[in-house]
Amino acid sequence: SNTIDTFREFLNPHKSKESFEISNSIKKSLKVLNTLLVDIEVNINQKEIYINAYESEFMQVIISILSNSIDIFKARDIEKKYINIDIYEDDIHYFISIKDSAGGIKEDIIDKIFEPYFTTKHQYSGTGIRLYMSNQIIKTHLNGDIFMKNCSFKYKNIEQKGVITTIILTKNIFEEIKN
Repeated sequence: SNTIDTFREFLNPHKSKESFEISNSIKKSLKVLNTLLVDIEVNINQKEIYINAYESEFMQVIISILSNSIDIFKARDIEKKYINIDIYEDDIHYFISIKDSAGGIKEDIIDKIFEPYFTTKHQYSGTGIRLYMSNQIIKTHLNGDIFMKNCSFKYKNIEQKGVITTIILTKNIFEEIKN
């Protein structure tokens, strides 16, 4: 239902942008998924960054990415579940990086994950619209980009494999709000 509401809101020509702090929106998204994150260690390395955009759409993107990780953790019965979220910037961009320890995406399908109706889930548990909508929101309403790639990393001195999702937002698009 959140996806349908976001799609409806995405098409609404009368919505208005609002100023919000990225890490607070991510924390709100985590609260929405709270019961599904019980056995998953989530770490946020945050930097206080305000943007003027559509917060509900931004949150829907975060929820979609996290939901995919949660689904894969369950489907693959991953024992050590870990999600790391980094928020950082350079002179030109803001970055939101979400890394999980869910084992990664098969190389033969990784280029298809943002296509509409593409899903690796059983026909009754996935529509293939979440990541497509996330891509559309980031590109159309946030004038940014989103990428997913497989990665390896050490977590608690144990080699992990997973996916890193990177959202890149161009600074000059937003009116940065100073406290």
